[in-house]
Amino acid sequence: MHRTRHGLLTATLLLCITTVSRSSHAQYTANFQTNIISGVSSNWSTSYIVGSNTFADTLWVRSGGMLDVQSQTAGCLGYEASSSNNSAVITGVNSKWDTGGMTVGLSGAGNSLVISNQGKVVSWDAGYSAGVLVSSSNNTILISDTGSVWEVSGSQNLGYWGAGNSLIVSNGGQFWNLNSDTSYVGYEISSSNNSLVVTGPGSVWSNNADLYVGTAVTGPGLPVTMGGDQVVVSGGGKLSTGDGAFLLGNWRCDNSLVVSNGGQMMTGSAYVGGDQSSNNVVLITGPGSFWTAYNLQLALGAFHNSLIITNGGRMTTANPYGGALASVAGSGRSNTVLVVDGGVWQGETIDFATYGSSNSLVVDGGAVAATGLRLGYGAPDCNNVIQLDNGSITVTNGGTGVFEISGGALVLNGGTLQADVLVITNPCAQFVHSGGTLIVSNVVLDPNLFRIVSVARQSNDMLITWMMGPGASNTLQVATGAADGSYNANGFTDVFVVTNNPTLGTVTNYLDVGAAMSGTTRYYRARLAP
Repeated sequence: MHRTRHGLLTATLLLCITTVSRSSHAQYTANFQTNIISGVSSNWSTSYIVGSNTFADTLWVRSGGMLDVQSQTAGCLGYEASSSNNSAVITGVNSKWDTGGMTVGLSGAGNSLVISNQGKVVSWDAGYSAGVLVSSSNNTILISDTGSVWEVSGSQNLGYWGAGNSLIVSNGGQFWNLNSDTSYVGYEISSSNNSLVVTGPGSVWSNNADLYVGTAVTGPGLPVTMGGDQVVVSGGGKLSTGDGAFLLGNWRCDNSLVVSNGGQMMTGSAYVGGDQSSNNVVLITGPGSFWTAYNLQLALGAFHNSLIITNGGRMTTANPYGGALASVAGSGRSNTVLVVDGGVWQGETIDFATYGSSNSLVVDGGAVAATGLRLGYGAPDCNNVIQLDNGSITVTNGGTGVFEISGGALVLNGGTLQADVLVITNPCAQFVHSGGTLIVSNVVLDPNLFRIVSVARQSNDMLITWMMGPGASNTLQVATGAADGSYNANGFTDVFVVTNNPTLGTVTNYLDVGAAMSGTTRYYRARLAP
C-alpha cells in the first residue's frame, strides 16, 4: 500500500502550452468554464487540474483531440474541498487524455469523468502509486461504449477515504490495469458505500492483481466499521483479477458482491467476510452468471455473512495449480449458504463450519457437487446443519469421495444425496432422513453410535436391531408408507420402549410381527430422550 498522495499536493504547479508557462489555476480562472480540445493535440508539462479551487468547470476532449500531460505529472478533477461538480468528457475516435496518476475528487465532491464513444484515457504510475484515487464523496467515473478504454498503470483506489463514489464500466467499455497493482473499493475507516459496476456485453474490468472491497485499516482491538461497498457484475459484463485474490468485507460490515444476468467473474483465491466482519453478502443469480475462484474462504472468524446461489447462477472453486478448497464458516457463527432454484455450487473439497457454530447450508432446488465434503470438522458445538430439501448433493471422486458429518446434522428431507463414502463417527454427528433418496456406496459408522444396526426379514416378520444410547428412554418408532413409498415424517408411533439404559452401545432388538406380509412399506427410526 502506498500513501504518497502528498507528492501530488505540495508543489506549486506550473503548466504550459508550447512555450507559455502559467499557474495551474489558470486552466480554469472562474466557475462554469469549459475548455475544449477538438481535433488537435495539447501538451502540458505539469499537472492538468479541472477545478483546482473552482466548481462546475468542464474539460471536453473530442473529435480526435489529444491532451498529453507530460513529465510524470498528473490529471485531477476537484482538487480542493471547495472545488466540486467538475467534469471531464473524453469522447470520440482517437480522442485521448494521456496523464500520470489520475485523481477524480481529491478533495472536492460530485466530480465526474466520462470516457465514451471510443475515447481513451491512459494514466500511468507517476510516482503517486495511484492510477485512480477517488477520495472525497459522490464522484463518478463512467467508461461507456465499445472501444472506450481506460488503461491504468498503478493502484486503483476507489473511495479510498470517501463515500458514495462509483466506477461504472458499461455497454462494452473496458478498464485495464496494466501493472498488476492492487485495487481497492473503500479502504479507510471513513470510506463507505462505494461501488464498482461492470455491466453489459463486452464490458471488462481487468486487474491481474488483488481486489479489496470493503476492507479497513484496522485490526484486533480496533472497531469493526460499517462499509456498504459493493461490486456488481451483470448483463454479460466480465470482471477478472487473474491470479490475484478477491477480498470482500475484511473488518468491515454490510458489503456485497452481485453477479447477475449473465455476469462473469474470474478470480484467484477469494475471501468473504473475515476477521469479525458481519452481514456481507454474495449473490450469484441468473442463467449464465458465474463466479470462478481458485479457492473460497467464507466467514473466517465472522458472523451473519451469506452466499446465495440461485436461479441458474453458478459458483465454482477450481484451482489450476491444484488443491482447490472451499472453507466456509471456519470459526465463524450464524453464517448461511443457500443453493436454490437451479443454482449450482461445484468444487473440489468443501469444508463447512470447520470450527464454527450455528452455520447452515441449505439446498432447495439447487445442486452441490464436490470431491469431498466435511461438516463441522473440529466444531465446538453440534449445531451446524447441511440440509437437502430438493435438488442434489453429490460427493464423488472415482469411488473415494468422502462426505463426513462431525459437528452438526445432515438433514435429508428430499432430493437426492449421493456419496462414495458417508462417514458418521463423531458423537456430535446426526443424520436425519425424513425423505428423499440416499445413494451411498460405503457407510462408516462409530461402532458405539446410537443407531439402527439392521432391519432383517424373518419369515413374515421384521427383526429390527438397534444400538441404544444412555437416556431416560430409548424408543423404536414405526411409520407406514403410502403406495408410492412416501410417508408422513410426523406419523411415527412408538412400538418398543427401553427405559433408563445406562450404557452407550448396548444392543437390543424388536420383532415386528407380520410386518413383512402387510403389503405396505414400513419405516423405522430410533429415538433417544433425555
